[in-house]
Amino acid sequence: MASNVSMTPSLGGLTGGTALGSTTVAVDTNDIAGYNMTIFASSSVGMIGNASSTNNIPAYVTATSGLPDYTFNPPAHSARFGYNVTAASSTDVTQMFLSNGSSPCGTGSTMSSLHCWIAATTTAVTIINRNLPTAVTGASTTLSFEVQITSNPNPQIPNDTYVATTTLTAYSN
Repeated sequence: MASNVSMTPSLGGLTGGTALGSTTVAVDTNDIAGYNMTIFASSSVGMIGNASSTNNIPAYVTATSGLPDYTFNPPAHSARFGYNVTAASSTDVTQMFLSNGSSPCGTGSTMSSLHCWIAATTTAVTIINRNLPTAVTGASTTLSFEVQITSNPNPQIPNDTYVATTTLTAYSN
């Protein structure tokens, strides 16, 4: 089971900055065909405020629909929330989170917790596709989350605690 993620540091709604957090989950299976793992979000909005559901940090919008951006690069005067995926073996991660060591994502065989960012959606997306059994200790997957608030975002980001809920599901192949 993945643990809850706390993003650090706390960010100012006007001054902005970058907050990061991650969680790791291990899947253990003796299925000779391996397993796949999906992620989906409870909301397509992004992060939602606790004080008011109208407060939100929007989901990250990528330059190429369906593919992560190599760098997390929100537009000026905005705020965005996204994630990326790494695993113990790059052969387990779906191609969309791999690069050739530079832009673009969806090519090559290199993974990095600093690259290939995308928004969680309300539609399940396959993030791991392992085609063999795991060791007794399981195969680990790390999800990294990032929030960026650029200076003077419009609309402003009210002072609040923001929450995003994602669900990971592992299936035998």
